Amino acid sequence: MTQLDGMITKNRSSSIDTLRFIAAGIVCLAHAIPVANLHFIVPEFTLGRVGVVIFFMISGYLIPVSLNAKNGGLLGFWISRFFRLYPMYWVSIALAIFILNKNNLIDIAFNITMFQALFGVKDMIGVYWTLIIEMLFYIYCSVMFFFGLLGTRKYVLASYFLMILTALLFSAVKFTLNKNLPVAIPLLFSVMFIGYTIKLNERGITSKKDITALIVSFIALIPFISYLGYSDDKTASPELYIISYIVGVVLFILLFRVNITNKITPRLGEISYSTYLIHPVVMSIVFSSTAIAHIDKWILFIAYMGIVYFMSEVFFRYIEIPFISLGKKVKKLSQRGVVMQ
Repeated sequence: MTQLDGMITKNRSSSIDTLRFIAAGIVCLAHAIPVANLHFIVPEFTLGRVGVVIFFMISGYLIPVSLNAKNGGLLGFWISRFFRLYPMYWVSIALAIFILNKNNLIDIAFNITMFQALFGVKDMIGVYWTLIIEMLFYIYCSVMFFFGLLGTRKYVLASYFLMILTALLFSAVKFTLNKNLPVAIPLLFSVMFIGYTIKLNERGITSKKDITALIVSFIALIPFISYLGYSDDKTASPELYIISYIVGVVLFILLFRVNITNKITPRLGEISYSTYLIHPVVMSIVFSSTAIAHIDKWILFIAYMGIVYFMSEVFFRYIEIPFISLGKKVKKLSQRGVVMQ
């Protein structure tokens, strides 16, 4: 790698971390808006969905390329993912138990797996709904890798169109037959495959025409998916879904290559996983009915964001980093074991 390549990689990493910061901040703000009565800030579209779409674009851009033989193959990938995601996730479950009084043993047992939605068990914290989609995407990519299809232009583009058309089919069935189908899963898979196609373009595997085709088809189909799949949603209109998905994709495309020179936003992006998981717990404490009745909402909001970022930094340092390091050691040991065999 040349010095220029290294600078480009570092700048790209800072851009992605800054996007993580923006996405997490958007989600934190979106969840505080109804509680703190800040509706006038963003009256026209659902901010939370924008943040989620950015997160999934980032996952598509980064995660599939980490699944390779040099990185330990399937075993190395899943060891890394386990130590990256589960320790902090379990900490958030502990917070839900002791602070939010979520003490149903069945809910706890299933939530520990991160796959509770597959068993019809409620998420102990609302934001968990995105994690099962992330995990299913890892499984899908693992299957593609196992059969040697991951990283190939034809099958990546085919996967995108399979997912976006499945989302359209699920939406149509949901609308016509009143069946509660998981439209969000294939829809967000398609978002991740747009991110992955952009990454493959950097490696000369896909073209700009491929990226354009995916984005144009996504923008063309998202209105149909939104009207058919989310017309019964009481929290947001189909129009808001359309705007949110498009804004999320466009924001990623506009910002992921921006040269970031400051050190603050990339750092806040590094801690974004903790931010995402713990902010509902902090919000429940800061925006208590007593506090809202006696303290200005803007003071509460500033306190909320300050506490979230402070606690995220603490959890990142003392939970995430140690377990990520442990995961690297376990992966090295597993690779040695494979070589010895």
